[in-house]
Amino acid sequence: MRSAMTYSPTHEHLQRAARTQAKQCAAGWTDAEVQRLWTAACEQQAQLRQYFDYRRGIAHYERPDVVLETLNLALEDNEARTLARGIAGAETSIVILAPSVDQVVPEQMPTTTQAGNLSFMKLSQHDRADYYKLFVCGQMLIAMRETFAVAPALTTVRVVVLRTDGKDAYGRPRVAAIMR
Repeated sequence: MRSAMTYSPTHEHLQRAARTQAKQCAAGWTDAEVQRLWTAACEQQAQLRQYFDYRRGIAHYERPDVVLETLNLALEDNEARTLARGIAGAETSIVILAPSVDQVVPEQMPTTTQAGNLSFMKLSQHDRADYYKLFVCGQMLIAMRETFAVAPALTTVRVVVLRTDGKDAYGRPRVAAIMR
């Protein structure tokens, strides 16, 4: 006669089933958490898009105070101090305070000798002035491009570049307009 075989789960089998169930639970939690984070990121993106669309729309509706504030926020990280001063219709005025020649153009430039060794060559005053002009023109270009990127409704940018040339006889800063 045959005896009936009964199945009794072992401890190892129970552990394996618990691990499988824990993995399924973790996968479900992970999917839910990823969906929650994705939804939050999409909501944040929509809020930021709405905010930036609002700010850009203001430039089209001629709110000079907000446009100036936005422009100055965008221009404050430029290498040369830059400030938007006014808006009239679709035109703005920008002032750039350029550093002195000594602050941006070195007196010597690295070069190589005929033998291929590294050395430093003293720059002539003419060459230093040329490099300085390139620097100033570059700062103007950066400011104008940023202005048109931040406030696309503007059509004209007037730029004045100033430089502090030490102090006058009364101790006041002497400012020279070097480009406009």
